Amino acid sequence: MDPCRAAPTNKTLFRLAELKYKRKDQPLDLSDVLDLSNVAIKKLPEGLRTVQLNRPSFKDDEIEPGWQIAKDPIAYEHERAPGLIILPNVLPPQTQRTLIRKTLLRDIAQPYNKGNLTPFYPFIPGGLFAVATRQQQQDEEDKEDALIEPLQDHLKPMSARELLEKKLRWITLGHQYNWTSKTYPATPPPPFPTDIALLSSRLVSLLPSEPSSTTSTSWLAQTAIVNFYSPGDTLSPHTDHSEPNHTAPLLSLSLGCSAIFLMGRHTKNIEPLAILVKSGDVVVMTGEARMGFHGVPRVMEGTCPGYLGEEEVEDGVGEGEGWGEEFAGYMRGKRVNLNVRQVDIDVDEE
Repeated sequence: MDPCRAAPTNKTLFRLAELKYKRKDQPLDLSDVLDLSNVAIKKLPEGLRTVQLNRPSFKDDEIEPGWQIAKDPIAYEHERAPGLIILPNVLPPQTQRTLIRKTLLRDIAQPYNKGNLTPFYPFIPGGLFAVATRQQQQDEEDKEDALIEPLQDHLKPMSARELLEKKLRWITLGHQYNWTSKTYPATPPPPFPTDIALLSSRLVSLLPSEPSSTTSTSWLAQTAIVNFYSPGDTLSPHTDHSEPNHTAPLLSLSLGCSAIFLMGRHTKNIEPLAILVKSGDVVVMTGEARMGFHGVPRVMEGTCPGYLGEEEVEDGVGEGEGWGEEFAGYMRGKRVNLNVRQVDIDVDEE
């Protein structure tokens, strides 16, 4: 199939790919989807190559428990998506659990981390996830008393559990992107989580540097959009062009259910590459891919790995930081994606 073939006048090739993987009236066909979990290094599929990574500049014993990356990461690039670096299974299960815990317990609980619920429901002291977990253990009468009143009259009161499971779509860390004006405010941003920034910087430091892009030594995590997907949710095709810096690598960290990720080029009239992204995978947009169209037409139900959705685990990273039913129950039907990026052209590393 020629990826540059002409598309019907009423639908772009990107749109046709979207519709193919969105369809629910027939079994999902993964025959044209790149699945790197089944790739043999000695016999790569046509168009796929390995990417030579830098040697880690850090040692495992220098990293706080729960924030490690895979010891011998492998990276790939496909000729149909130049600049897109794919690191399958680079986040170990313990690191995935740590990221989810921090996002659900800490980052959601900060009033300065705005999200899609911010204009519609008041901030919940203690954090939406923690309050929803407590409500889950209450009897029905107490649950009715705990309904959260909306900020707008056309909305109905909802429990924290309903908001968490049915309405929460995203929160923003660090620089707070304005979705109305499509800009970043000129005012100083809230703090970006140091631990997530360090993990992201370690991942970027593995990437080969290119003359036209920001090098790993000057990259800085300044903002992240944390998306909370359920099966049936999609991400429309778009480009990430609001940042002044269009060359700094953009990281996408996948946790929970698998998804089909479409990576296109500078126009929707070129057929995108379909990639199966699984929990623990990281894709990095560099070079040409940094400004390419991309989207998620399908989140796959029932694909959350057991170490997130079933097992109760003590990670040994601190008191109260085990992995119990409150997290496993939520993640069974969710995909959490952290999209980490640098905003400014010039940055000073902290």
